Amino acid sequence: MSIKRSVVATALVAAVSSVGVVSCGGPSKVTCASERWEGMCQLKSVTKIRESEFPAPNVILEVMFAPIPNAQYPNFTPPELREEIQVMAAQEPAAREHLERNSPTQCHMRPPPAGQCVPGTLAVNLPPFTPPQAATATGPTGCAQIENQATQDRVRQDLGGSETLAEVILFTEGSAGIEEGANAQVQALAGRLSSAPDVECVAVVGQITPGEPHALAFQRAQAVKNALVARGIDGSRMMTIAVTENVFGTGTGERVVDPNARRVSLRIVLRKR
Repeated sequence: MSIKRSVVATALVAAVSSVGVVSCGGPSKVTCASERWEGMCQLKSVTKIRESEFPAPNVILEVMFAPIPNAQYPNFTPPELREEIQVMAAQEPAAREHLERNSPTQCHMRPPPAGQCVPGTLAVNLPPFTPPQAATATGPTGCAQIENQATQDRVRQDLGGSETLAEVILFTEGSAGIEEGANAQVQALAGRLSSAPDVECVAVVGQITPGEPHALAFQRAQAVKNALVARGIDGSRMMTIAVTENVFGTGTGERVVDPNARRVSLRIVLRKR
């Protein structure tokens, strides 16, 4: 898979100056100094500006390139170029490394429109990005294997006997926002999953306490899944489960509000054999 690229801002230069940065001929001949410019461009910044779960977890990165002044063209240097690239969320770290590794890279000005003495756009000759260990899927992978065999209700019933990871993300009452103090636990979970490629599917289990909206359990689970995807974990390895009662049974006594029950935990439901 290659990086999808789209130029979102064209390079604009100032009008004709007294030193002749851009010079035009007669009606039958138009020449522009900028159209001949070529040199090297330095990667200036890489910023994640959007992310989406559909059709698969992916991110949009804004990439800024700055042309390096060139002694061959002392009177002209193109302005910076801003591009957007789209990669799968799990491939973001590798894409950033690819950009850094190939900076600076060759770049040049495209020819201006025919018959016009205006600058063309800046083109960056970035080598194609090849995701590491790319493989062609021959069937359902990750949690899709479970979703093809059973509903989430069935998975929910089986959670009591599954392996639960030690890290737990706690939430404040009525909130699905991950507190700053929980970032260490999220990072630890990401590390655990990154170092366990045999784990094909984990259930991200969101829970609430009595009195909280039922939808909040799913929102908490989705927030943690999104945070793990942002840290490089493939979203196809995770499925969100909303639990509005203790997964080991409802009990018959009076319910006691336990703040520690406002949480998200991860449970391994499928390993490679």
